[in-house]
Amino acid sequence: MDETIGKSFVRLDAILKGAESSDTDIVRAARVSTGRHLEDVTDEKLKGMVNFLYRDHHLTPFQKIVFRFHVKASIRTARQFFCVLFSSHNEFSGRYSIFPENDFYVPSLYSPGIQEIVRSSQNRAYKNYRNLLEAGVAKEQARLALPYSFFTQFYWTVDLRTLFEFFDAAEVNQNCETEDFQTLLARLKEVVAGQAPVAYETYQRWNDENQTRKCEWAAVLKSRVGPSDKRCEKEKILGGFVGLREISGDAGMIVKCLSDRFSPDRALDQMIVHWDLEVPIFVWRQLVRHRKGYPAEIGDDFEGVLERQRLYIPAIFRSQKGKVGHYEFEIFSGEENLRVWRILNDSQEKSIEEAKHLLEETGSLEDASLLLPYAFYTRVSWVTPLSSLTNVFLLRLDSHTQWETGQYVRAMYRLFKAKEPLLAEIIENYFWPKFWRSKSFPLLDRF
Repeated sequence: MDETIGKSFVRLDAILKGAESSDTDIVRAARVSTGRHLEDVTDEKLKGMVNFLYRDHHLTPFQKIVFRFHVKASIRTARQFFCVLFSSHNEFSGRYSIFPENDFYVPSLYSPGIQEIVRSSQNRAYKNYRNLLEAGVAKEQARLALPYSFFTQFYWTVDLRTLFEFFDAAEVNQNCETEDFQTLLARLKEVVAGQAPVAYETYQRWNDENQTRKCEWAAVLKSRVGPSDKRCEKEKILGGFVGLREISGDAGMIVKCLSDRFSPDRALDQMIVHWDLEVPIFVWRQLVRHRKGYPAEIGDDFEGVLERQRLYIPAIFRSQKGKVGHYEFEIFSGEENLRVWRILNDSQEKSIEEAKHLLEETGSLEDASLLLPYAFYTRVSWVTPLSSLTNVFLLRLDSHTQWETGQYVRAMYRLFKAKEPLLAEIIENYFWPKFWRSKSFPLLDRF
């Protein structure tokens, strides 16, 4: 089976399963409660049991089959993978590596003339990206010239149950209707059908009914409930904002749960923090990586980006020296800073013009966004258990994080500390590493 789809691919890198079929693993996991395991399980019984388990939502046995995929996808498609809650990924980093030339997604459904418009814009933007690198601009800032159509690669670890939920979500999410996403989705389904044919057939049998019900309840909810107008405390940062909408739970409940003998840190899960964020896309992509956070992307206002040029551009540029994990940054001088600012600003303005032209030619705002710089703002509702939030503070306030990301996380920390000073004190003294515990924000005061 051909694993490549244009420049994209989905490759099954590894799978956790027993000596027999993956379908058999599902039945074995379910039958352990009876002590019978696989005794007297015919093919017909196996199909019946898998159907029963899925139909009646006994889904933990499906989690015993775990896949590791190697995926190459356009960044807009990859974003859908990264929002899957119960999975993990490790991705190519544009902060540490240089993006290759001519490695952009071009919709194949358009005419050669339209494709040439797309390629011309992508090549121009890439040239400006290289110009910024040659001028000494840090990779993490130079990539803001790249279009929202570059390819990325990642390893994705996910169990069968979560894959089925991913397939379900893809059918009702308008962001998953694009050609590039659908081709990769079809390839994923081929892999699953080959590895667990009975389970996949069962999923398909019940999928249509489940999806119809999901669409119906979503429509009912929208008709009866208007958008939330609940006010929250916000802090404006770098053209966006951080808002603390609600904190559920209290320190007293955390104290009650500290007796967990395996992991006292689980007590932190008794507090939930709800955030309202508007941040540059590259900032959100660093935040969404944190485990146990529950994101809901409200949407990318591409129309607003085109009309008001809602793009982030640094006021101060920096150079990057050293090796991964040991980078040092230096601020550009005034004259040199202005020169590289103009390179990026002119590139972003040209990208806006080209995206507008593509919109006129195709009528597709989604495809016009492919030419937008990787610096537009996105709106997110993000619910984080305190344990996850502690991990965010730990990793995004240290010396390795991107400065822009750190600014947003610092604002989050200020808002949280104002509401929960005792818990903030505990986080500072017991969760932050000793080597920078005495310095509140070692990275963030440098620029």
